[in-house]
Amino acid sequence: SDLGTALPGGDSSAASSAPIHAGGQLAAPIGALLKPEIKGLNPDPGPDGQYVSVALPGPASKVSGSVVLWLPQSYTQPRSAHRRYPVIELFHGIPGSPREYSHDINLGKMVAGLAAARRIREAILVMPDSSPHQIDTECVNGGSRGLAMEDWLTRDIPSWVRHTLRVQPDRQSWATMGLSTGGFCSAMAAMLHPATFGAGIELGGYLSPQFDSHYRPFARGSTPWKRYDLVSVAAKTPPPVALWLETSKTDSLSYGGNARLIATATAPMAVTADVLPDAGHRMSVWVAVMPTALHWLGTTMSGFRP
Repeated sequence: SDLGTALPGGDSSAASSAPIHAGGQLAAPIGALLKPEIKGLNPDPGPDGQYVSVALPGPASKVSGSVVLWLPQSYTQPRSAHRRYPVIELFHGIPGSPREYSHDINLGKMVAGLAAARRIREAILVMPDSSPHQIDTECVNGGSRGLAMEDWLTRDIPSWVRHTLRVQPDRQSWATMGLSTGGFCSAMAAMLHPATFGAGIELGGYLSPQFDSHYRPFARGSTPWKRYDLVSVAAKTPPPVALWLETSKTDSLSYGGNARLIATATAPMAVTADVLPDAGHRMSVWVAVMPTALHWLGTTMSGFRP
């Protein structure tokens, strides 16, 4: 059954339209997906690749949400029929959506250009909506008061991707990336799930949940909150992941936590930091450093090496 409708590589503006449901219904359970393909893709989308939106129910999390994918041009070409790709799972800011990557930045085009310059291997981009109905979930499991968003993002989505797309399954071929709130989500996913993700890119992120007044599934300092105190995680049980981060001394939201992480992290965790003196907390800064961060991924992780 069709699992999505392709969007032309040069026009990503429709990527945030209503999620596509398989055969008009929610996609089949993961175990029922036998063919590692998405039907209906443009066989030759052009050098910028193509975006596709899918609706993804989560067997583990019981969360259903939308995910935007970007597939490089080569994915649908016959000569690549047996090729498997590395994966970057991307997390958006708040307020925001996957459109930050598919429309505002057109990250697929950036990755295609970097791959053509042999600075990173072509990768599949996976961009979930982590704020359903405009709820700032902070990507965490909300327990009895909220959604199991961490489980959806780090268990259900990777499982679906591995069963549905032609991807490399090993952790050297899986990374996360995010900006602002998505930076926290990226660091959290990589640090708490090192068996899945070998690396993370954190752009202007913070390192513990910052709930707004409309959604507070647990209190700061509580047992559930401590799970997501990433500086403490790095101090007590540093995970075997590589993290590239950007922060600025004038970014009051991200600098304090990241400075502590830089000072705290020890092997087997590795932190590469770009600490800017006066960049603040804004999209233009993150877009400007993305090529550097992605090139770092291409030199650090074997699955992303060109």
